[in-house]
Amino acid sequence: MAIEASLKTEKDGKKNQRIYHLTILLYIVGTVLCGIVRYIQTRSVVSVLIVAASFLYLLIMPVVFWLFRIKPGYLLAALLDIFIFLAFTLGTAMRWYTVFQWYDLFAHCLSGVLFTLFGMCAYHLLHRDRGRTLGEEPWVCVGFSFCFSMMIAGMWEIIEYTLFLITGYDSQNVAATGVGDTMEDMMICLLGTVITCVLLA
Repeated sequence: MAIEASLKTEKDGKKNQRIYHLTILLYIVGTVLCGIVRYIQTRSVVSVLIVAASFLYLLIMPVVFWLFRIKPGYLLAALLDIFIFLAFTLGTAMRWYTVFQWYDLFAHCLSGVLFTLFGMCAYHLLHRDRGRTLGEEPWVCVGFSFCFSMMIAGMWEIIEYTLFLITGYDSQNVAATGVGDTMEDMMICLLGTVITCVLLA
């Protein structure tokens, strides 16, 4: 039984790896097509370079796997690449956030799903040395995943606001909505959190 389970796990791993590689291929092809379309639309090299920046995101998961010395989770990596293509390549570089009013809400909802799954994986990794499974502490796992996802959402908004201050690109519609005070409050809270964590460490 143990041998059969091991063979099944290995077979599933190879299948997931093929899915991941196919996702990368489609990501690259899709990005190249978006670059061509964007150039036809704008005749601007800068617009094409923004689309090309999508390729840098392909390095995220391999770097994470290498830094933390963890076994690659190919399905999760594929989901992240799909999300980045939808959120950055189509949303930002192709201006879908501007073209389709609903697209920003769609991307943020999708990010909540994805980063909750990432939170579950992070929880599992933190507890793997104790021999615990996700089923033993379901509510703790769910709570951790919730906080992880909301942390990513908050940090994303802070990064967007910081980029607005530096570049003037107003992806948050700061001028129209007046969210500047809220973002500054979040950044000050982040500063206090970092200082406290450093002192406690």
